Amino acid sequence: MLAYSSATASSSMKFGSFFGDYFIAIRKQEGQFTVKGNKDLFVGHQIGEEGTFLRWEWTGLQLVVRNDRYGLCPAYYSQGPKGFIIATSVQRLIAEGVSPELDYDALAVFLRLGTFVGDDTPYSAIRALPPGTQFTWSGGSERPTGCVILGEAATGLTREAAYERYNELFSEAVRRRSTVAGDVAVALSGGMDSRHILLELCRLGRKPKLCVTAQIYPGESSEDLDYAKQVAQALAVPHVEIEQPRDWVNAEIQKLQATSLGALEHNWGMVVGPYLQHKVVTVFDGLGGDVLSDCRHIVTPARHEAFQAGRFAVLAEDFLQNEYGGVRYLKPKLARLLSRERAIHRLSVEAARFAAAPNPVVAFTFWNRTRRAVSLLPHGVWNRSVQVLTPFLDHTLFDFLIGLPVEFVGDYTFHAETIRRHYPSLAHIPFVSGPCRRPSNGSPIFRKMALDLLTHGLRSIPSSYISFRHVLPRLMRAIIDPSYSPSVLWLGPSMLYGLELENRRMHLIPLHTIGSSGLQRKRPGLGVWSETSHQRVLGGGECLCPVVVPTGRTALSVAHGSRVGICGAKRRKG
Repeated sequence: MLAYSSATASSSMKFGSFFGDYFIAIRKQEGQFTVKGNKDLFVGHQIGEEGTFLRWEWTGLQLVVRNDRYGLCPAYYSQGPKGFIIATSVQRLIAEGVSPELDYDALAVFLRLGTFVGDDTPYSAIRALPPGTQFTWSGGSERPTGCVILGEAATGLTREAAYERYNELFSEAVRRRSTVAGDVAVALSGGMDSRHILLELCRLGRKPKLCVTAQIYPGESSEDLDYAKQVAQALAVPHVEIEQPRDWVNAEIQKLQATSLGALEHNWGMVVGPYLQHKVVTVFDGLGGDVLSDCRHIVTPARHEAFQAGRFAVLAEDFLQNEYGGVRYLKPKLARLLSRERAIHRLSVEAARFAAAPNPVVAFTFWNRTRRAVSLLPHGVWNRSVQVLTPFLDHTLFDFLIGLPVEFVGDYTFHAETIRRHYPSLAHIPFVSGPCRRPSNGSPIFRKMALDLLTHGLRSIPSSYISFRHVLPRLMRAIIDPSYSPSVLWLGPSMLYGLELENRRMHLIPLHTIGSSGLQRKRPGLGVWSETSHQRVLGGGECLCPVVVPTGRTALSVAHGSRVGICGAKRRKG
């Protein structure tokens, strides 16, 4: 199970298993424990007390759980009066019998903001493991607790001194991780974070075996890719451009499954981990560098003032100004349950936790978007194939950056100037200053995406979540109207997310249909829902857990669009 032995690396660096599908379910009945799953687990890596890791151990009487300071290694748990279960995916928890009842507050935020906040997940009975958890369960009602680090304000620090301190701490952070044995790679973009890592590795004489940059769209180039090539060439490091698969829809579905329905982004990055597997042992990633030292896109005067004044509802409205996809594609009843008012209330409550931070917008963004969404790519996808090192999250460096004054990190110059001062030989290569370039309107890429989505959508009818009256005409327009074709970039992920969310509940209960040969198992993908509760009551696949249905209520099975029978379901106690 080990990626490679810690004895082959630095004496202070320990490596565990690659990330994967792990869980442990413990139930206590009449004083006796029954255990299912992995009794001992260590995934990720530790450098002393630092690193990105998830550990648990069942001693026979107690379950001891611990994760890293930032909670970046994805883990989810559910707890009832007689048991505790923790897993590396929400799908595993549902498969083991945890209720798939939706968390409407959480989803109201996610579908607009593109990230869950706090420890929310799509399901009310499932929580994300908090950061910095040190938890022991022995059969009682105790729950995992953790903490978020708000930082201490840096006082009396000049900008010049901040440049030097940043360089000093970053250099040490990279040096500590550069001692890893075996070949390494750098995930290189045209931005600052990955370039900073590559420059320091080369300065330390630890030149990586290669740098990789994934295309954003199949067959497309961009400034991001061009600048990455220039940097790698100037440093004489081999650079590989990883092509995207042509089946965008399938890649999107794989991403949703790999991230436990936790991200609407990251489709582009799914190709990196498999490409690096067997080529290198470790990849360096710039996670956290942007929000901690170049946060001009998130720290606005209005947001900072709203935090200082405690106007959290106003702040929530501001965060939701540019909704990611919203709920426009959902059936009206479900859309009403995921109202904007719910999203504002949930965001307001979460934002209040960060009011005391020196830079509350940065703290809020790091502990929510960076931890809950951005990190899912390197620490939930890539680390299935390679170990991932993130030097910007070195504890000392993080504590310094999160305490910097807003005026230092709230513009474009602080991180860029730090890099230019200490690596002047590459100062002539610019940084990407905005989002990566999209293909032009009418690009065949968009039209193919729309056609693939239309095909997938037609195969998914009927749906109790997705309003195909809304979706299908827009997909058809995207195919024939060049000016509208880019809309697939928000419509596609949102539609597929809703279908995957629905599918998680569809495959819980066996459903049989009457065919020419008698009683047959129903094919996956069909089913009906309780219109009053939006709970899936019947679906395809193997029986993995009971289903909660009010006493006396029955559910109709649907086979190829026609009602063929009535199935009863027992009410589950508890």
